[in-house]
Order: sequence, then C-alpha cells, then structure tokens
Amino acid sequence: MKQWKQIGKRCMALLMAVVLVGGLLSGCGKSQSGSNGSGSDGSDGPIKLVLWSTYGTYGTQYLNTLIEKFNDSQDEYVLESSSGSDASTIRSKMQSSKVENYPSLICGTSTTMTAYAEADYVAPIQQFMDADSEDWNAGMFDVVRYAYSDQEGKMIGYPVGVSCNGYLVNVDLLKEAGYTLEDLTSFEKIVEAATAAVNKKICKYGLAFYDGVDVLDMLTMQGVDIVDGGNGYTGEVTKSLLLEGESNAALTKAVNLIAKMYQDGVALDYGYGSDCSSIFKANDLLFWKCTNSSTHNVFTANSGIDWAFIPSVGVDENAEFKGSALSEGTGIFICNTGDEKEMQGAYEFIKFLSQPENQNYFEQGIGYLPYTKEAAEQYMEWAKENFPSAEKLLNMLSNSPKELQLPYVAVGGEINLAFADLLGTISVSPKGDVNTYIEDASSAIDAALKIYEMRKENQ
Repeated sequence: MKQWKQIGKRCMALLMAVVLVGGLLSGCGKSQSGSNGSGSDGSDGPIKLVLWSTYGTYGTQYLNTLIEKFNDSQDEYVLESSSGSDASTIRSKMQSSKVENYPSLICGTSTTMTAYAEADYVAPIQQFMDADSEDWNAGMFDVVRYAYSDQEGKMIGYPVGVSCNGYLVNVDLLKEAGYTLEDLTSFEKIVEAATAAVNKKICKYGLAFYDGVDVLDMLTMQGVDIVDGGNGYTGEVTKSLLLEGESNAALTKAVNLIAKMYQDGVALDYGYGSDCSSIFKANDLLFWKCTNSSTHNVFTANSGIDWAFIPSVGVDENAEFKGSALSEGTGIFICNTGDEKEMQGAYEFIKFLSQPENQNYFEQGIGYLPYTKEAAEQYMEWAKENFPSAEKLLNMLSNSPKELQLPYVAVGGEINLAFADLLGTISVSPKGDVNTYIEDASSAIDAALKIYEMRKENQ
C-alpha cells in the first residue's frame, strides 16, 4: 500500500510540474523546480526551501544565523524557517497535508525515529548520502548514527545537535549533602542524595522531573524492554511489557522511589520541571531533570554556581548500561516533496549544518554536544571554560554500545505521553496504588498500538 501511495505522490508531483510548465496554474500552490534552475515558486532564481522548526526564541536566533550563512554561501537555494510547533504537532500536520503543501525540511525527535522511518512524507537521508561522492558523514559517533537510523542501519534523519536527557546538578549543594558526582550511579542513589539534601534543609527541593522521557530513559538504561518483539528490534510489536517480568520489577521500583519523594516533599510538583532555571540558580534545587541543552541557562548566567551535568542513569546499580549515555535530541528530516531539486537542496543544508564550525556555533550556543569527532575536538576548547561536564559526556557517548537504543516502535510519542501521565498522577496522588498507575500506563501503550494497527489496515 505504501508503495502505491508513494507512486501516487510522485505522479501528482509530475502532473503539477507539467501543468505549471504549460502556465495553466501560474501562481497557484507550490510548483516543481524546472530544469532551467527556476525557483520553486515558478520564477527564475534560487530554489526556495522551507524548514518547519521546533526551536523557540532562544534556539531560533542561532538557527537563523546559520540559515543566513547558508543562503549567502551559494546562490542555488534560499532557505526560510518557521518555528513554534513541537515535533508531535509537526508530525500530525504532515500526516494530514497534501504533498504540494509539504515544507522542504522538518525538525523531529530521535526518540520517535520509527514514526519518521515509516512515514511517506520523509525521504530518508541515506539515499542522498549513498549518491554523494563526498564522505562528509565520516567520524560520526556510532551511538548518534544508530539513534537516527532504521532497523537496517539506514539513516532516516540527521542530528542538529546531540542532547542527552539527564540531570543538571548543583555540585555545591551535593557536597553539602555529603555526596559526590561519582556517587550518582543510579536513580536510587540520586533519590538518596536528593532526600538527604532536603532533610538537612540544604535546599527546598531535591529533584524536579522533566517529562515522560525521564521514565523511558531510566528503563532503557536499566536494560529492560518497554514492548515485545525485542523492544521492536527482533520482531513485531504487539503489546506493552510493563506488567511482565523484569520490566515490571524495574518500573515498580522506580515508581515507588518517585512516589516516596513526592510523599516526603523532596520532589517539585510535576509540570514545573520544563524550566527550573530560576529555582536552580537560586540554590533551591539540587537535581534538575532536563537535557544538556538546558545548560545554557547556567553557563550564560554567570551565577557562580558550581554545576555539572550527568546523563540519565538506570533504576539501580544492576543497570545493564551503567556508565553509558543515550543519544537523543532534535534532528532534521528531508520531506518527500517529489521535487528532486528541492530535496537535494534540503540535503545540502544538512551537509552545511554538519560542518565542524557550524556544529560548534550551534552546539555552543544551545548547550548541545557535537556529533562528529572533528567537531568534538574543536568543541572541547570551549567546553573546558563553559561546560566542563561535556568531556566526560562525549566520552560516554563515543563508548556507548550499539545495543543501547530506545524502543523501535511507531508509537514512541504515545509511550512518552503514557509515562508523562504516570509522573503526573504520582505527583498528585503519591499515596495511591502504584500497581494501578503502572497498569494505566501499560493500557495506554496497548491502546496506542491497537490504534496504529487499525490505521495501517485502513491505508
């Protein structure tokens, strides 16, 4: 069915091109770029490219600078960007849009890679890389490459920068509580330190949670599967495993730890963790669960706080991937517009972003990590002064095994939402029935899988 849909889309694109050449639809919709190098609006000039970005005001200022630099570096393409939507909203919009209304590029998340790999609206970047004589992708960290690839290792999208979910730590408060960074080897240890800090009245809150990915990452680092089919890598995904065996045991332990923190007033109410910069900088919070892209809130503030960032850890000391780091964050995808010149231009912009100097401009502004060895070497000079934790984090990423991957499942966004609801429920009712909370999360995942299967059958 997908094959026929794809053929239909390409036929539609070809038909539009023919009609536009004949001048019958002059000025209507988005045309195909002609062989004379005309722009995508049908006029002579550079081919127009459009990016649907997920970056807000802060990130957009850096992205726009690079877009201007790209536009000035050549005269074949001109790129424009619109921002403000989150990744899930963009995915929904793409699913309901006609091909002629597709942008050239979209931002998306590596935590939902399966959704992009199976989407007709995405043109996998691997096909453009295979046709390129320049091996510009050499030196990419393997764990980052796998995060943007399908089951066969074919790259679907490309990173803008590497973001790891983890903990921003107030090292001064941590020491006062009697702990060191080396002690923080599991969530169990982090809860212990957070509880000690609050009980000793060193700070108001021990930990602020971020999103459902907090739980997803914790279970992934522990080495347990969220869904069947080998977490989606060895077979068909048909159900949640949150009520079974090791998966249930790990999640039950994690949920009990979280509930105890809320009962004791150690954790900040869920929902405030998306931006705890003011609380953190006021020395009122020991652990801020966030991504390394949130570190710009600290290194640009001259607050004088001794801080560090550590990536997500497993539930306890028995975690399979202890000492490793998950590659996550925002990526960029080429849209399957059917316009070969437009798609090639989108690919050229991604290549442009990957240049070490451009990587470093963006990563240093945001707090991202670079994703190639050459860029990382340049990045470290800046990081020594501004982001000291980056060196260890990059080493962990470069040494992380291929097996450390998030579930390969099309309902990745729904899994994150199920875990977010779980955290929210615990925050509101920490003394409630833990088993019921887990059952609700598992049922939400199962329901999402059923809806996805129904949609596939109706395509």
